[in-house]
Amino acid sequence: MRLFTAVRFPENVIESFSEIIRLGREAFPDARFVTPENLHLTLVFIGETEKEAQARYALEKAGERYRRENGKPVTICFNSLGTFRSKGGDIFWAGIRNDASLSELQSLLLKELADVGYSVDRRAFKPHITLARKLKASKEKIDQFESRIILPDSFEADTASLVLSHRRDGILCYDDIAKTSLI
Repeated sequence: MRLFTAVRFPENVIESFSEIIRLGREAFPDARFVTPENLHLTLVFIGETEKEAQARYALEKAGERYRRENGKPVTICFNSLGTFRSKGGDIFWAGIRNDASLSELQSLLLKELADVGYSVDRRAFKPHITLARKLKASKEKIDQFESRIILPDSFEADTASLVLSHRRDGILCYDDIAKTSLI
């Protein structure tokens, strides 16, 4: 099974991004846009594993420590649009401000996952949500598109999830298999 930890979005944020994705599909028909129900902020990518119980335990321990040390929701503030260069086409994303509470939650998850035996990616955390893959367009066209977009308002996340990534009838699905409260 393929797992990651994430913050999921409330319905109003998903609706806002649904409109951005709709406009993106019109502007960049060859790009592979995500389905709105799969939108999330990845905190830690775990990858292929059979150790689901350990991942659940690490999520709960990180949630307990976060509640004890912080005890307030994580503010998710969308602050930019951009692309990561990629061989088969760019990845189009919406950036999220990396405030202290978000950074703390992500660090706690890294520590707890490492403590139960996971080898986790230690690259610098760049919070973002992927909106599309395989975007092939000029910088000018992307800049023009971005200038028309209004990002959703910030929101307070009060849970973090352990998410299973799998295919159902050939369609990529992300299902929450565990949650922990942040407050």
